[in-house]
Amino acid sequence: MLLAAGLTHEADGDLAQAIELFAAGRDRQDQAQAELARAEVACLIEEWADARRLANQARRRFHRRGAEAWALLAELVAVTADVGSGRGLAQAAAGARHLAAVLAEAGLEDEARRAALTAATAQVALGDPDGARLTSERAARLHRDDPLATRLLARSVRARLAAADGQPRRAEAERRAALRELHRYQSLFGSLDLQAAVSGYGDRVAEEGLTSALAGGRPAAVFGWAERSRALSTRLPAVIPPADPEAARALEELRQVSAQIAEQAVARRPVDPGLRGRRRQLERLVRQRSWYLTGQGRTTEPAQLGLVQEQVATVGGTLVAHLVCHNRVYGLVAGPRRRALRDLGPADPVVELQRRLRADLDLLAAHNIPGPVRDTVHAASRNALHRLDDLLFGPVRALLSDGPLLLVPAARLVALPWTLLATAHGRPVTVVPSATSWLAAREQVTLPDDPAVVLAAGPRIDRGVEELRLVAEQWQRTSTLAGDRATTAAVCAATGRADVLHMAAHGVHEPDNPLFSHLELADGPLFGYELGVLPRLPAHVVLSACELGQAEARRGEESLGMTAVLLHGGAGSVVAGVARISDTAACTVGAAHHAGLSAGLSPAAALSAAMTSANGNDPAPLVCFGAGW
Repeated sequence: MLLAAGLTHEADGDLAQAIELFAAGRDRQDQAQAELARAEVACLIEEWADARRLANQARRRFHRRGAEAWALLAELVAVTADVGSGRGLAQAAAGARHLAAVLAEAGLEDEARRAALTAATAQVALGDPDGARLTSERAARLHRDDPLATRLLARSVRARLAAADGQPRRAEAERRAALRELHRYQSLFGSLDLQAAVSGYGDRVAEEGLTSALAGGRPAAVFGWAERSRALSTRLPAVIPPADPEAARALEELRQVSAQIAEQAVARRPVDPGLRGRRRQLERLVRQRSWYLTGQGRTTEPAQLGLVQEQVATVGGTLVAHLVCHNRVYGLVAGPRRRALRDLGPADPVVELQRRLRADLDLLAAHNIPGPVRDTVHAASRNALHRLDDLLFGPVRALLSDGPLLLVPAARLVALPWTLLATAHGRPVTVVPSATSWLAAREQVTLPDDPAVVLAAGPRIDRGVEELRLVAEQWQRTSTLAGDRATTAAVCAATGRADVLHMAAHGVHEPDNPLFSHLELADGPLFGYELGVLPRLPAHVVLSACELGQAEARRGEESLGMTAVLLHGGAGSVVAGVARISDTAACTVGAAHHAGLSAGLSPAAALSAAMTSANGNDPAPLVCFGAGW
């Protein structure tokens, strides 16, 4: 079930534990089946060496038991790993063709088709499209009841054969059809967790489509593939679950357990391993409850570049999409009058600079750094920002208008401190997972002229109360929750009636389980999972004192974190930190941001003005996500 939902990490963990248990009980058949399933997981995440090792290990166990049908299935996974890695393609192709015949004789029809399609994939790679066509003639025919994995593989083979025959339009049509089928499958799930995970099944087809578009060099085609293949979950409606008492009880216990762990950590005491284990159990239980939600079966078609360019041009802005393909970064620019595509160089230096910069910004947010150390870290962060600006904007800077920027970064780059780069200085900048989601949010979510503003402060924020007071001075209708009143229940209730929500609370991004990233409130953590299932979210949310702009890059160009949860749940825009931020910077910039909002500026313009006016030494790595302008 976990594999069907694309949750490969969770499936692999369960299978590893199952293998240990079966081995301890000397249950060799089940042990081999678990090893085979784990090899299939490794294939899905393209860990080819592990897949081959596990499949061969399982095949030997099956042979020793005389389970020849199972041994054939293990051999199929091993040859799939060989073809995926490009290792010994001629031998792998021959082996896969022979295996297809043997599997068909054994009555394993779907597996026989996958073996034939795998052989054809290798033959195309070897430059033998005629042989591939013969091998896959029957296997590539689609049937109504085909499993999704078989359909995607068949579409991929058909696309590769069309490309080899010099029919790029037919190849493009096959790839588009593959992603449409994936998206329809994805729309059956109501859980954002599963929607994001399922996207990974389209990785290979999406990469082939984007590679082809980049080779053609047409910005519209590249944009189309970027929108078609990235952040598919943003094109699915949010599903609000019915009341679930069991999940509610688990969340409340999880809150108490998490608060106890935090208390032990703050007191510098060893954290009770039992508490950590219980937290993992509760997180899993809550997640599993959400997996049973049924999706609405509806999807949104990706936006056309012309429409996005037209909307961006109304304010003299520029769209900049940063794409990563074959570990290179490409910049696609669409302004009021022109479009362009540029190769920006290898991705690794950008990712490494981003990692180092975040560490520097986290350190600068601390109070007790000695002066010389702070000066050194400041210099390092300025140098990293300068280098990132040159790498990401240098080759396209001359193509930008003077107006706002709509940034659509690859998932690996979403959490970069874009607003601190020189190119962004003084401009309204908003960061979105896809331009399609930006268009939809602009149409559906607007800030009223006299908004209801809810302000909340969590514990251990030195200037939290002052920050809320300064923000409240900018608005007519405010509700403030501070001290013991700032409980998770009170904040959730107030959020449902707010147009603007400002949270001055420490937050923690959970990279291994992003839906349980959380804000610290009086009675414990408020989890992203809880906010994401509220019936209504504010048009604009500010998370001023935390790192909850961080997001984890998932397969299928999905990014998952607190901001993704809020935007998917219906918030129009979110301002959040992509690194830790000092209380002083949060207070200063947060208050100035609301002054701009109350004066009629867009969220992105208000943040830009606030950051420009802040002259302190503490950087404020705050970014506006969603329909910020």
